[in-house]
Amino acid sequence: IISKLVRKTGGSFVRMRESKLIPLGKLIAYEQKMVPGPASTVCVAGFFNALKKNLINDGETVMVNIGEGAVRA
Repeated sequence: IISKLVRKTGGSFVRMRESKLIPLGKLIAYEQKMVPGPASTVCVAGFFNALKKNLINDGETVMVNIGEGAVRA
């Protein structure tokens, strides 16, 4: 479902290295007082990576699919 929506709207996917996920998961836990699961962390990491690479323009709509926490994972 997500991939069809991304393609239909001209969006894209961003790759992330697993080695960068643990520090980001810890940051999210500290800042938001919740422990994200691996799938949520990779989505947030991809968002920050896209920002860094200027893949997101002002005024664009961005969907970050973070549907699970560490307990569910």
